[in-house]
Amino acid sequence: MKASLTRQKLTAKYSFDHPSALRVPKVLNTFTGIKTVFSDPSRFKVIYEKYGYGSIMMFDNIAQCVETFSSSLFSLSLTTALLRHNSDKEYVLHALFPEKDSLNQYAAWFASSVKAKIQEKSWKYTNVPGNYVDIVKDVVNIVSVHVAADKLTGISLKTKENPSGMYTENEFFDMLSTLVSTLIFVTFLTFDEPETSFALHEAAMQAGTIIGALTAKSVMEVAPSTSPNFLAKVAAGTASLFWPPNGKPSYPFLSKLAATGRPLDQLLGNILGVAVGASVNYSQAAVNVIDFYLDDARVNERAHIVQLISKGDAASNTLLRGYVCEAMRLKPQFPGLWREAVVDAHIPQGQGLPDLEIKAGDRIWGSFRNAHINPSDFPDPTTVNPNRPLASYNLNGAGFHNCPGTTYAQQTIAEIVKAVFSLKNVRRAPGDAGKLNGFTEIIHETETDFYVQRNGTVSPWPGSLHLVYDD
Repeated sequence: MKASLTRQKLTAKYSFDHPSALRVPKVLNTFTGIKTVFSDPSRFKVIYEKYGYGSIMMFDNIAQCVETFSSSLFSLSLTTALLRHNSDKEYVLHALFPEKDSLNQYAAWFASSVKAKIQEKSWKYTNVPGNYVDIVKDVVNIVSVHVAADKLTGISLKTKENPSGMYTENEFFDMLSTLVSTLIFVTFLTFDEPETSFALHEAAMQAGTIIGALTAKSVMEVAPSTSPNFLAKVAAGTASLFWPPNGKPSYPFLSKLAATGRPLDQLLGNILGVAVGASVNYSQAAVNVIDFYLDDARVNERAHIVQLISKGDAASNTLLRGYVCEAMRLKPQFPGLWREAVVDAHIPQGQGLPDLEIKAGDRIWGSFRNAHINPSDFPDPTTVNPNRPLASYNLNGAGFHNCPGTTYAQQTIAEIVKAVFSLKNVRRAPGDAGKLNGFTEIIHETETDFYVQRNGTVSPWPGSLHLVYDD
């Protein structure tokens, strides 16, 4: 077989090592244990793969700031990794939030965009009361993917207003979800199932190559000096004369990144890492919050949310963010994250629990879902309490890997919640259309959600969810 693959020049895609049994993973179910491991990257390393330069979410040792965005194993010294991570994080955050009011501007954009998309995509059935809308496929996914396309990568999407765009909104969302599906399935859940990982890697490489090339084009249009060769610099400079990029929504972000003088591959690594997290992962988190409060079991919480929306004062907005955090805690976007022990260790697990003995080479599963219902950290854990301290949550990683976009997510998802639950008598559509169809499996002692799509396939991403509201 190896000889045949060598003739076809396909050996790089395969491993010829003899399969060996993997150790049973060690599971951490408390934040005491998780933070101990995730805050000590010199002893507990990330296990993820890296393609190209990577992003601030991807550096081994000190940083993989938002592991739900992307992944890598980057062989740097501890000091170098720390410096590079901090430097990359600083310039990316400055480009994303250049002003004190930037976060409020994003929130306002989400509020207006979601309301407009609901209005545009709603429909009526003949002789049936109410307005119907697919809040996932036609609203949340679409608005989120425009962040990645319009504001981050500069990739033109095909819409009514822009019929000459490169891809439709749903096509581009599917491409981004293909990239992160490799991480979710292979890294988080089934890294030990090569029959799953091979096909996902192939699809992700195809999608990533296309998105990376189009993003590189956007960067070079903004800053021709970032081009890796002379002819491309000339072409990019000439194109910018005829089609000035400074009118594009992505110009502020890309121009600030390009002004750092970083090479193109470094810029692309960070752009794509942020774009995936700001679209696919973000969308799932927002959909989970909406679905959580549409349940009949949350009728009282839903009524309170509607009251808070009608008030609109600062105290109400703070409570609304609390409701968002509680939904993200009890219906999380990701179940857990991996680490691998470099040395033997004993990990404290918190009140009344014995230390967990770890041997070098052990895989460690930090079950964030279980930790978020640990009574020691969250008294009365299954009760929705919007007054819990925001510092008690670890909704986007922990330790060195805590996401700098946590506040962004909480504040902008709150705006989506406002737009949806301010609709008159909003409720689930009758039948299966009004449900996120799927199932839950226990993987590494942790409940893990899977969703059944309209074509019958299973995905980690939510499918359609139809809502109905009155005029």
